[in-house]
Amino acid sequence: MGPKLESFELTSFDTGVANVICKGKSFPAHPFGLNKNAEVAGELVYLDNPEVINYNLGAYKDKLIISSRYSRQLALDAQRAGIAGFIRIGSPQREAPSSSHRQKNFKDGYIDSVTVKYKDGEKLIKLAGNRAKLTIKQKVKQATAHNIVCDIKGKGYDDNLIVVGAHYDSVARSPAASDNGGGTATVIKAAEYFSNHIPQRDLRFVLFSGEELGLLGSQAFVEKHKQELNKRCQIMVNVDVAGDVVGFDVARVIGTKELMGYFEGLSKEIGLAFYSDLDIYSSDSMPFAKYEI
Repeated sequence: MGPKLESFELTSFDTGVANVICKGKSFPAHPFGLNKNAEVAGELVYLDNPEVINYNLGAYKDKLIISSRYSRQLALDAQRAGIAGFIRIGSPQREAPSSSHRQKNFKDGYIDSVTVKYKDGEKLIKLAGNRAKLTIKQKVKQATAHNIVCDIKGKGYDDNLIVVGAHYDSVARSPAASDNGGGTATVIKAAEYFSNHIPQRDLRFVLFSGEELGLLGSQAFVEKHKQELNKRCQIMVNVDVAGDVVGFDVARVIGTKELMGYFEGLSKEIGLAFYSDLDIYSSDSMPFAKYEI
């Protein structure tokens, strides 16, 4: 059976522009995804450890915070503290990172946020204590995304279904070579192999969209097929990040010790060295784990 598209709705954005102005100097920035047009100003404050916001929420109200550290929890803390805006500093020798508000944060409210290159972050840190202005221009809109689904019929060993997936979306301004072009290519090659070598059980290959915005494609897929998945599917194999020149292979098993033991035995049998552990991982396997898959 050939591939088919399954659509779902999400909130999307174009690749906007932003800048930070302080003491007459302008620094280019990248807006967080899902951040609407905005212009905010306040005293520029550098925090090596932004968690101190929680120690005195009132101290940072209406400030522009700049830091190299960022997390989803920090975004919530910053909102509670009434921070005017957040500037995330990128890593040395790299472009400014691509970050995005989550769909839920977009609906519930967020702090206007941008990212800057490391070298510009260094300059802005030296300007801390001065008043700065953050300007964001970015279009946010409702859009239709698609999962790509391909079924391969097995020999009928039993009625179980195995799902193999990877996300094919990326973050803004990224070529997506390893995350997740490599994973997408791996799944496509596996589908190609099993289209010429009939498997024992039915296989369903799925390329998900919307992973980087909060596992949206895999959530939509699981909700659409949850009755069949509850009845037939016990294993989902997710490939997220592949093809790095330098690195090592990791397998995170969201399941039982017996399943991890089976995987470790199989990988040794075929001569592949994986670092494996029982853990959770924020990727397209999580919506399946919700239904004990």
